[in-house]
Amino acid sequence: MLRNLRAVFSAVATLGFAACGGSSGTTPPAPAPTPTPTVATATAGVPAGGGTATVTLGKQTATVTIPAGAFAAGATLTLTLTATTALPVTFASKGRKAAQSVPVGSTPLAALTIDAGGATLLAPLQVGFSGAAAPASGTSALVTGYNNGAFNDVATTTYDGKSYTTAVDPRYSGLTRASQTLYVLYSVAAANVATPTAVITVAGPASVSTASTGTYSAAEATANGFPFFGKTYAFSVDNATLGTIVTQTGGLTGVLTGGAVGGTGNVIATDALVGTFSGKLAVASTTSRPGTAGLTETYSGTLTEVDANDAINPSPAPSSTPISTITTAKATLNLTASTATDGTGHVVFTGNESDASNLTTLTSQTVSTLAYQTQSGGSTNVRTISSVATESSGVIYEHDYGSTNGLTTVLPEIAGPFSNDAAEEYKETDPGIGITPSGTQGVTTDRVVASNGTYVSHINETNFTSGTTATDVATENADFSGNLQLNSVDPTGAFNFKYAAPANGQIRVSEIDPNFGINAVIAAYDWIPAQATPSIETDSIAAASQLDGSCTNAAAFVAGSTMLVTQTLNVVDVVEGTFERRTIKSYDVNGIGTVCTVVADTVQTYYDYSGQEGEFLLTYSSNPGALLTTTINESLSLQTSNVAQVAGVTRTTQSAGPTFALLPRAVVANRVHYLARKRQAERMTIFRNHAAQLLRGGSSK
Repeated sequence: MLRNLRAVFSAVATLGFAACGGSSGTTPPAPAPTPTPTVATATAGVPAGGGTATVTLGKQTATVTIPAGAFAAGATLTLTLTATTALPVTFASKGRKAAQSVPVGSTPLAALTIDAGGATLLAPLQVGFSGAAAPASGTSALVTGYNNGAFNDVATTTYDGKSYTTAVDPRYSGLTRASQTLYVLYSVAAANVATPTAVITVAGPASVSTASTGTYSAAEATANGFPFFGKTYAFSVDNATLGTIVTQTGGLTGVLTGGAVGGTGNVIATDALVGTFSGKLAVASTTSRPGTAGLTETYSGTLTEVDANDAINPSPAPSSTPISTITTAKATLNLTASTATDGTGHVVFTGNESDASNLTTLTSQTVSTLAYQTQSGGSTNVRTISSVATESSGVIYEHDYGSTNGLTTVLPEIAGPFSNDAAEEYKETDPGIGITPSGTQGVTTDRVVASNGTYVSHINETNFTSGTTATDVATENADFSGNLQLNSVDPTGAFNFKYAAPANGQIRVSEIDPNFGINAVIAAYDWIPAQATPSIETDSIAAASQLDGSCTNAAAFVAGSTMLVTQTLNVVDVVEGTFERRTIKSYDVNGIGTVCTVVADTVQTYYDYSGQEGEFLLTYSSNPGALLTTTINESLSLQTSNVAQVAGVTRTTQSAGPTFALLPRAVVANRVHYLARKRQAERMTIFRNHAAQLLRGGSSK
């Protein structure tokens, strides 16, 4: 029965369609349906003052509001509204906890692509969507942005019954990209809305010298790269040893003042409106003289000595035209640092120097021990405890500094003065000089200097006649009186040169030896500078200093200015008749250390100990200038350093004191000082030899 009914229905239907077809008996094709558009595009020019741009697709319209200044020079916006069924990328969930994915249960409502043609966007855009489906009960509508292969929520919205409008919420970046950027309006159950997050990147120096400053800034973006505009921050540190940081007016930067050397921690920038958004940068508090045990550095430069001598002449009369000799050598210094093995935690710096001139090459090794002494106020005194130099000639020079001397610098290196007195013990061993006719040589000196520069010096050498060891004694007092007892000439101790305190423009020198009937007075011109004391030292630190002209090789290590540590030393020795002026300048760069050291040492000699211009001739009142001027200059610039490699080494002695390296002035300055001392020691030996010859009626010539 069912089969027959179907046959009847089929026949009737066929007849009906045939009747409609007319006499031809054929059925016309049904018209093709018109496809629904899935994409609409609109273009609008937007001036710098802002404006709006609109695009419509079917019943949906997207209106973009561009605030004034969003594009500095205006822009041409291309807006593309796409049906949610034709999204250019997959709109899918990866789970609620995935910060760059769509939340579970998300439903796309509208999709808009914004392109500004390469113009830079400087402020968030706002967008309104009309014609989209109304939000279901218990849902929230947000706008998510697509970048770097992922979605991230960029705005919440409000709904007025007809349209959605993006809201300003400090937890979201807003629409801050406009380079063919896809934004999707979607709804999701309120319970599934992803917690907003942000990535804050802190920028600034990785290290800051103690008490110097570093400026830090921050930038904020979503996890997939939508920037936050107009954000301000509160800057802080998470470890007090790193120092203190102050958020600057406006909240865009923070200025960190470095704390104690060795301090570490993080500079933290926290969003001023969203306290849960923060970022950090690891920073270390260092010194401008960094390093640790294992540091090696190479310096090179020049060493020049000029001797201007009017006591060396064909005739015994003083000359107004000194005879000068000039020696220039290429200097190379290899510096290494190690930890002292005596358990003190001190740092031992070893400098091996080679000075190659056209005549000869001299080498020396200087070993300086430095202590890093933490002060109650938090600063650190870097003090040279001792310095020992050994020349290739066999001469050994040693400085053992008193507890109130040897201060190399104060950390932090803050512009201003610091101080040293003169207290030290100076030792010298010279195996190559002596006064005995038999040729026995070897002189050792032990000079103990008081804090005011006065001293007692013991000079051990072989007696001129007996061949036994004798000790000459030299003494200088605060009023510039002094005495030289030549036991190497007369072992009874009777042979003395007594130097009276300067008076009436003269220094009266008495030559006394009752064993030989000698009691003579020689009047020397008062050559001692006004207001002088036996020793005057000044020390200072200056910021923002430019390199000395001789430091050209160090320029590669300097991006701007340096910290300059300067020591000046004026020493008067009434017994030896010398006035020494020494200046040491050390140029320091943060993170590298001492990039250049310049030393100038000038010794003026006012006594002629050679006897060439008369017996023990002293400076004339008619010729008050120095009889001999020795000037030694050395400049050493950093060439190589492994400070970057050793900076990260764990410092096992940190608790005992910081162990960072510098080019200690004891290494370079004392080397120059020793050269000057060597010349003076040679002259004093000539003096003792000359005195011995004359005392016995002989001749030194």
